[in-house]
Amino acid sequence: KANKNNNNNSILIDEHDSNKQYADYLDCMDPKRWYTFLESDTYKKDIQDYRRIQESGDANALALFVAHHPFVTEALLQLANLCYLTNQSQEGLSLIKRTLWIFESVSL
Repeated sequence: KANKNNNNNSILIDEHDSNKQYADYLDCMDPKRWYTFLESDTYKKDIQDYRRIQESGDANALALFVAHHPFVTEALLQLANLCYLTNQSQEGLSLIKRTLWIFESVSL
């Protein structure tokens, strides 16, 4: 809560409100309050395959992986980033939208 002091136009901050806002911020940072996604064994295997492709740095292998595994979000985001770097923003936007749709779908 801020109060304006009419004598010298300074603003006084209520220390109680400042501490409460900081406590609320820390409460939001508690990982127990966040959504977590549990990965299936199949998805974990797909992630391992994706990590190998990521380490190789092969863009064609990444594109083929995304074509065969269209719901691996890490690979979708990596390919979207690659699309933006190569000035293919429409395709990159499409991949980002697909990634958001996946996260929205699994959180229902």
